[in-house]
Amino acid sequence: MNEVLDSIGRWFREKTSSPLYATYFLSLIIINWEWFYILFWMSDNNINLPKIEYLYQFTGNISYVDHLISFLILPLFTSYLLIFIFPYITSIAHKKHLDFLFIRKASYYKKEAEYQQLKARYQAQEVRSLEEQKKLVKEKNIVKNEIKFSMTEEDQYKIDYEDFKSNSLYEKFEQIIYVIYEKFGHTHTEENFQFHRNVDTDILSYAHTNDLIEFTNRLDATEETIQLTSKGKFFVQKYSPERKKFVDELPF
Repeated sequence: MNEVLDSIGRWFREKTSSPLYATYFLSLIIINWEWFYILFWMSDNNINLPKIEYLYQFTGNISYVDHLISFLILPLFTSYLLIFIFPYITSIAHKKHLDFLFIRKASYYKKEAEYQQLKARYQAQEVRSLEEQKKLVKEKNIVKNEIKFSMTEEDQYKIDYEDFKSNSLYEKFEQIIYVIYEKFGHTHTEENFQFHRNVDTDILSYAHTNDLIEFTNRLDATEETIQLTSKGKFFVQKYSPERKKFVDELPF
């Protein structure tokens, strides 16, 4: 008995697992949904009749051909469409989808290649521009050095003095002149046993680092003295007539 039941179960599983049978029964239920709705979901209270009698009345005016069409021909035709025609249509649609997908990808890669070429061209132009700028700077430095070597010391003093005129310490150069010609070079003055600076440290540092002055006594800060270099004397000659000060005191 168990073998018979197992055989029937295998046959039933084989049939129900087949796409044809599953599709057929699904189509059958959808096409004849009213029948299945009455059988399984409609309450007897709503029809006031047993379901079998109600179905008989409901289908009494339907011919045999209509039954054949509803329960056999239409479900089989629908199954045929679902199993054989729809996969073919799906395959065509999928192929078209892939065609458009790769067309879009090809278009994207083409535009990306054009962009990369354009980017490489601009980068090459930028590199050439930088190289040309470096070349111009190098040539300018060469010319500048040639001019510098061909200039006299006084010509170089003139250039340095014009640069100094745009410096924020230019106004303080009077302090250097004052120390040289009023304080005899002493950078500090004693007053009431206290020493005070005669010149600010910033202009003093600038004058020394730019070879305008030199220190003659740095052993004791209170006795520190300075004197003009040849370049410093040139600066004083240029500076004093413009400032209208200390002209008579210039020793040259």
